Amino acid sequence: MNIKGYIEIDDFVNINFHGSPYQICNAKVLGIPSATGDSWKVQTENNKLVYVQQFETMWRVDNTQS
Repeated sequence: MNIKGYIEIDDFVNINFHGSPYQICNAKVLGIPSATGDSWKVQTENNKLVYVQQFETMWRVDNTQS
């Protein structure tokens, strides 16, 4: 397994939000912030485009099929 220390475009992530019971699971990263005020662009499992600017935690998930 290749473990990298960063999230990049085409990775799948889960996102938790501060003070909220909601989370986004298995979202595909389409864009990464490049400057202050930019958002993460992710596509959810039901093909919704979501812009995420503030979150509590984000972690990469392994979506490879064995």
